Amino acid sequence: MLKRTLTLVGGVLLVSGLAVAFMTNHFEEPATRRANRGVAGHALKEGSPEWEATVRMRTEIEWLFWTGLALTAGGVVLQTAGALLRD
Repeated sequence: MLKRTLTLVGGVLLVSGLAVAFMTNHFEEPATRRANRGVAGHALKEGSPEWEATVRMRTEIEWLFWTGLALTAGGVVLQTAGALLRD
């Protein structure tokens, strides 16, 4: 029973980590595009509301990335532990 539970919970964590990775990718693209506008000479002024929003968005995206990574790592550990247990 423990083996099946560990494998199931590990699988749920792996799928959750994958979903978070897709969300991170979805939100990273607009934030990166907004931040890269500065390369073309239309940089946001530091301290402006748009600049603050971009910094806040990138911080949230980074936190989301690390959360997804932790979920995926937890899923791998649980599935491995479940696979190593005997029936």
